[in-house]
Amino acid sequence: MAGIRDVVVHGGAEPGTVIAEHVVEMESAGGGRARIPGLLIIDVGDGLITRVRDCMDGLGVARAAGR
Repeated sequence: MAGIRDVVVHGGAEPGTVIAEHVVEMESAGGGRARIPGLLIIDVGDGLITRVRDCMDGLGVARAAGR
């Protein structure tokens, strides 16, 4: 089943920064399973999310897309 798994949350070096590691599980273009690791870097200020950076394994995404 597709989804987000293995989430681990870390405090960042800067106050208000949170780093979340995760693995996206999905069906690949060829019908197989793909597990793609990624990071979310979230900055918070005044109780609001001010910036989100989403980093994923680009080669893993390309393989899952059949490229």
